[in-house]
Parts: sequence; C-alpha cells; structure tokens
Amino acid sequence: MFTHPIKNPHRLTLQGEYCVANFAGREFMVNSRALIGLIASTFLLVACTDEVVVDIVRKGDSVTFTTARTGAGEPPCVQGLTVTLAGADIAVTPPLWEVATAEPDRCRTQFDYGKVPAGYTPSGPAPLLLVGSRYLVEVTGPGLQGGREFTVTGRDGSLTAATPR
Repeated sequence: MFTHPIKNPHRLTLQGEYCVANFAGREFMVNSRALIGLIASTFLLVACTDEVVVDIVRKGDSVTFTTARTGAGEPPCVQGLTVTLAGADIAVTPPLWEVATAEPDRCRTQFDYGKVPAGYTPSGPAPLLLVGSRYLVEVTGPGLQGGREFTVTGRDGSLTAATPR
C-alpha cells in the first residue's frame, strides 16, 4: 500500500487488479478480489442474521424479557441484552442497563430487568424504570438480533409494549 496527496478527496477507481480509493488527500490501493471478498462476506453476515421477537411482561415487581425466534427452530441463544431510552443517541447516552456473557456456550431466552444471570456481567446496577418513559430492549447472540420498545404506563409498573419490529 502507498499514500500520496491527491486533488479529489473522495473517489474510488479500478486500476487493473486494484481498487484505488482517494480519501482525505491520500490514495489507498486494495486488491480488488480482496475487496470483493470483504464486501461479500459482510453481506452474508448481515443476510444470515436471524430476527427474534422480544416479549415484555410485568410479573410482580419484575419486568421480564422473553425471546423467541420468528420462525421455527431452536430457541435463540441470547448472549447480550441492552436497555436504553427509546430514541436516545447511543453515541451520547449510554445504555441504562446491559448484561452480556463472554462464554460462547452460555445462552438464555429470558431475563429479568436488574437481575444478573449466572455467567453474565452487568454494566452496573439497573436504574428504576420511570412512569411515562419509553425504553428499547435489544438482544444479541450468535447470528441473531431483535428488539422492542415499551413504555411504563402506570404507577403500579404496568407496561405497554410496542408492536414487535
């Protein structure tokens, strides 16, 4: 790879076996076959992501998140769960609460807000969910993702979950 100043700051051209990208005054050369392989593998990873549905239920003093695959098959292997304020910019506003595991064989399909399952690590203590606030719960795992918004609607902690997305 080599770099040198150029006039056009944003351009991609094909020169023989190489793709030449001009960006921010520098020129970068990448083997076009390697670039095509990278694009194809990224597309396959995105295309092979399975969607899961997240059900949200209030049980006594707990808010429980339960996951299921949208199609038939094995239960999903959820390895991470994040709760954020709905519509918040995650680059600026950190998640309210999240749990994750680094153990590849550890899976769950159900989580209780604020309770850390064995083998999972929390981001910290879970703050109280406030009446009238909209939240987003997102789950991740190997080859899966899903999420759902919900609102705490009553002082008794009752919830309204948005239509699954």
